[in-house]
Amino acid sequence: ACTDEVYRRRGLMGELLNQAHRSMQADGALFSFLIPATPELFAYYAKFGYTPCFRFGWKTVTATSLTIDPSLSVTAIEQPHSEELLIFLRDKMQERPMCVQHPLSDLHAVVADLRMAGDTMWEVRRGELLVGLAICRAESDGVLLRECVYDDEEAREALIAAIAAHYGRTEVDVIDTTGHEGAYLGMARIIDAEAMLTAYATLHPEAEWKINVTDDELSVNNERYHISGGVCQRMDEASPYDETLTIAQLTHRVLTEENPLMSLMMND
Repeated sequence: ACTDEVYRRRGLMGELLNQAHRSMQADGALFSFLIPATPELFAYYAKFGYTPCFRFGWKTVTATSLTIDPSLSVTAIEQPHSEELLIFLRDKMQERPMCVQHPLSDLHAVVADLRMAGDTMWEVRRGELLVGLAICRAESDGVLLRECVYDDEEAREALIAAIAAHYGRTEVDVIDTTGHEGAYLGMARIIDAEAMLTAYATLHPEAEWKINVTDDELSVNNERYHISGGVCQRMDEASPYDETLTIAQLTHRVLTEENPLMSLMMND
């Protein structure tokens, strides 16, 4: 979103965000995610409870060191919109510990957008069986594998080696899907603290936590919560708690411990 220069510094963007957050809360959303268009905007969105939590990095792989399984065949895909390919991509992304997920309808749009930008999709098969996919972009200073999903390490190595050979490169930069490395790409904000903490408690039944949450934008989140035995419960105002967390601090705490990934977001 952007504001015409004549109308800037009137609080329009802030009001837009506030209305969006209230609408998301009414719709039952747990989180809001966004990608700041410039580094300076990280500080701006932080005023509204957002925190950086999606790292985006690269690992350089030397293709000449890879061993190619002769039973695998790698080809560039001319028509990357087949349901088989997109379902494979979606399902593999869903195997990751935590990442922003794309429904098939979004993946159709993502792949079409990347194709218009010059990216190519590659597949690797073992016989008739699809075992790996990669989306790559060739630039003047190298080749980027912007997404790479596969059944096994042999499929991954075959994709990297074939793509490197196609572009006459000895090295390929592959997206780091761990979330440990690189600069922050996106930001997140909790929309419904109680619902999110209920989900968190279910995923972490070992957690024992009494917190006081503060939220300057969504007052309904200003509560004390007790997470124990896989359950989240509100506490009364007199109950003691372990620590006070702003909504941004809580968001950072629950998301970054999982090293979440955000990719294929049509942001460039």
